[in-house]
Amino acid sequence: MKSFLSPIYDTLDTFAQAGNVFTEILESLKLGLNTQEGSTFDVVGDLGNRLNMLISGLSNSFISVGDVFGKISSMITVVYYLVSSITTLGTALKGDLPGTAFRTFTGRQL
Repeated sequence: MKSFLSPIYDTLDTFAQAGNVFTEILESLKLGLNTQEGSTFDVVGDLGNRLNMLISGLSNSFISVGDVFGKISSMITVVYYLVSSITTLGTALKGDLPGTAFRTFTGRQL
């Protein structure tokens, strides 16, 4: 079960790390606005750099969320096809040689 859930846990961990980076960026923006040092151009350039960092963090967060849902839907699809193939295999075995051997030796129907 650990190997089955490992991709989900890894993705959620990545999403948590992206959230921590996003929080740090917001704290940096708050601290930058509280300290009014330097000229107006420095403040505008600094705000531009911080806004760029914020947008990059948001972009990484959206990518992580999309990746989580993509991996979860892939796992659901794999489990669906696994169950479907098992039921098809059981139906095939019932009508084929193993089913015939079972009915012959035990006298019971499957």
